[in-house]
Amino acid sequence: MSYFIWQDSYELGIEIVDTQHKKLVDLISDLLQSSILNHDNQKVEDILQQLVKYTEYHFAEEEKLMIESNFPKFEEHQMIHQSFVEKVNEFYMKFTRKEIALEIQILNYLKNWLINHILITDKEFATFYLNYKSIQ
Repeated sequence: MSYFIWQDSYELGIEIVDTQHKKLVDLISDLLQSSILNHDNQKVEDILQQLVKYTEYHFAEEEKLMIESNFPKFEEHQMIHQSFVEKVNEFYMKFTRKEIALEIQILNYLKNWLINHILITDKEFATFYLNYKSIQ
């Protein structure tokens, strides 16, 4: 059973972004499997590191689309991205220094942040971007 399952309501209609969001959903679900269910700290560390790198990659790709389309809320959206990357990095660093365990509260934070970001902030951008593409 998966902790975090992709739902059609998360679809933005921008294939590259939707594919990357699915990967983030999978990584967060893998974290639950490795941490809470299997207690495999090395695997958790590896997945957290992947999550940090993939989140940075995904946000950079998404921000390229924002720049391409002159999205008016680019800077605001970019700051939201930056804040999340810093938070995930913080979890990773604290976990590797054994200052925290990856508990369900952290997993719920990651899951809920991503859901809210997709459904609110990214949907707003997607609407703008798809309109921009339709008049190009």
